[in-house]
Amino acid sequence: MREFRYALRLVRRSPGLSLVAVLSLALGIGANATIFSFANALLFRKPPVSQPERLVEVYTHDPSPGAALGGMYPLSYPDWKDMSARAQTLSGLAIYNPAAEVNARLGGAAGMAWTGQLVSPNYFSVLGLQPVLGRAFLPGEADAAGQGSVVVLSYATWQQQFGADRGAVGRTITMDGVPFTVIGIAPRGFAGVMAGVECQFWAPITMAERLGLAGTLTSRGSRSLFAFARLKPGVTVAAANSEVDALQRGIALQYPKIERSDWGGLAVPIGMVPTPFRSFVGTGTLLLAVVVGLVLLIACANAALVLLVAALGRRREWALRSALGASRGRLVRQALVHSTLLALIAGGLGLLLAQWLGPLLLELRPPGFPIELPLGLDSHVLLFTLVIALATGILFGLVPAWQGARVRVLHLREGSAGAGASRSYARSGFIIAQVALCVVVLVGAALCLRSLEHANAIDPGFDAAHIISAGLDPQSLGYTGDAARQFLDRARAAVAALPGVEAASFTTTPPLQLSVNGATVLPDGVAPPAQRLGYDVDQTTVGPDYFAAAGTRLLAGRDFTAADLAPGHPREVVVNETLAQKFWPRGDALGRMLRFPGDTDTRPAIIVAIAQNGKYRSLGEAPRPYLYQLKAIDSPASLVVRVAGDPRAFRGAIEHTLGALDPNLTGDAISTGAETMQVPRFPARFAGILLGGFGLLALLLAVVGLYGVIAAAVAQRTREYGIRLALGAGRGVLLKLVVGQGLRLALWGVLAGAVAATLATQLMSALLYGLSPLDPLSYVAAIALLLAVAALASLVPAFRATRTDPLISLHSE
Repeated sequence: MREFRYALRLVRRSPGLSLVAVLSLALGIGANATIFSFANALLFRKPPVSQPERLVEVYTHDPSPGAALGGMYPLSYPDWKDMSARAQTLSGLAIYNPAAEVNARLGGAAGMAWTGQLVSPNYFSVLGLQPVLGRAFLPGEADAAGQGSVVVLSYATWQQQFGADRGAVGRTITMDGVPFTVIGIAPRGFAGVMAGVECQFWAPITMAERLGLAGTLTSRGSRSLFAFARLKPGVTVAAANSEVDALQRGIALQYPKIERSDWGGLAVPIGMVPTPFRSFVGTGTLLLAVVVGLVLLIACANAALVLLVAALGRRREWALRSALGASRGRLVRQALVHSTLLALIAGGLGLLLAQWLGPLLLELRPPGFPIELPLGLDSHVLLFTLVIALATGILFGLVPAWQGARVRVLHLREGSAGAGASRSYARSGFIIAQVALCVVVLVGAALCLRSLEHANAIDPGFDAAHIISAGLDPQSLGYTGDAARQFLDRARAAVAALPGVEAASFTTTPPLQLSVNGATVLPDGVAPPAQRLGYDVDQTTVGPDYFAAAGTRLLAGRDFTAADLAPGHPREVVVNETLAQKFWPRGDALGRMLRFPGDTDTRPAIIVAIAQNGKYRSLGEAPRPYLYQLKAIDSPASLVVRVAGDPRAFRGAIEHTLGALDPNLTGDAISTGAETMQVPRFPARFAGILLGGFGLLALLLAVVGLYGVIAAAVAQRTREYGIRLALGAGRGVLLKLVVGQGLRLALWGVLAGAVAATLATQLMSALLYGLSPLDPLSYVAAIALLLAVAALASLVPAFRATRTDPLISLHSE
């Protein structure tokens, strides 16, 4: 406590130096606390349920090397039913779809966009949760398609929409035109078991067809439902994994035409991020952790430099303490208490910074992107910040403490040189380390900014600059079957007739929008792969004139027309150039036939055109086979409109036209092509902005440190500079001497940093679009910027050196 009180007096005695150290550390600690809060919300938290350690995620597993998502795929509804009936190690197996977007209405109020999940009836019982009001779903309440028009609301929705009225239970909510009865309110703080999706409601999965998820309950090959299970008492994860694997293999034997015979099952401990995506989240978080760790090291070097400067003024004090019997350990302890106090103050400021920075980073997500994360302070974030503050205080305080403890009694003499040389070496070493770390961060930032530039220049396979799209769900408006098809046809015709509209069409699976639809195809004359009915490709269903509307170039053949939908007309598809090259490398794909094994429509399809390659899942993907099927659409689809001019100018007209068809339609789902492209460009944009910001922060800290070292050196060599001026040295010589000293330190740091950057940037390869981690332009730009700023930082103390009065220097000599 004596050392602590003395450290407080030191802070009050030199508030300027203390403020520089605290602010430097606060920026570094705050950046680390922010990234950790993201990692905590995504990777470290368990679902807020009863005994989460007894819960496992269940997947279909493809053991093939290099399989996407680690070979882990969600279950289909039929597979879930079979597995639930046969499992012996599980006390319950539940499923849910990741997110269901609905148009909700309370009485006669205007519609609201709600996000929720469709779940199995045992969802809450497997989680061990009881509603705070009402009840959960009952066993057998939703055993067949269309049954179970009941809903459980989240606690937040109950408060916001019903004012926490206990009479909300029993009320009716209309979702996508279907009336649902509220039967319960979920526990406070529970918003689902998937990070990023804040559920407002839960409804039975058997209502999927009524809420626009056609085929979910009937297609065994449609693996879109995430599953989790609770282990029976005494059962281990390994035992459950073995049984799940055996069950999935048994299902594959039972349905050989649909299931892959070499696929098994997998059970793994549950987390807030599904296991298939955890590696992506972990890699991105690790990259950011490395960057903010480097920023913190730069901040530590800055703080250490501040304490070294402060140590110059305390040398006689330490010498006096040593002469009076203070041991070296006592002096080191006193210095470390001082540095740790500064770090703890910085840690508190860093927590405040993290509270502001976390929500700010979430604002970088694309408009309408349904992701929410609980980034508030919890015990994990507080403990992390405390540990990193203590470690930081010891780290940056060690060298100044050791230097101070090496004083000798002779330092009681005023003006003794003593340990000045060693302190100079220590300061130079810190600056070289700072600059090296700064080079690593700046090169990473340059790579990400260049990658963002490349991502913006990638051709996605459609004309994003001149299209506008609107999501339409006829079922949510009460249209089904032929009525739904007719409504969509009227919507397309009405919008296509607007002045300035060049073409309009529909697609059920827009590219690059986080949704993927697959098909199994078998070209005529081509043998299927071993133990498979055909070849897996990505696909979408489209309407007439789709390629004219999307601005996708046709390399050969023609666009779909309305006449192609006439009864008795042959089935038609368009394939991309990768699929055409895969099966017909001689360029004769036009007119060939494709079959769809396992499809309910057994007719073969004729290829009427070959479309340019595009990007379908991500901007960084390699060319993949893709096909477009023409069908009369009666399910939720995206209306794609190509316009002459700026798409933003057509938003109001399209919204008005659609509203005239049905007053319940809203314009919430209307977006321009530029807005749509924000989703696939989000990783590059997020990395570019974040690393660019951290790069500028690192540069600022390094420049402050370099300026401090050069300024201290000038102060120590004032008499030398005066004598040089008295002996005839020009002021230009002094400028060159001082700036040269700063640039020499910067150059040594640049050399070390360039070597480190070549190793560190390999972690970023997954985030770079069309760019090598060793991109020379990024390295040259980062190094040139650093050297230019280093020269500017050295100029201020250099000009101060040229103003030295030679007479004062000679008099003191």
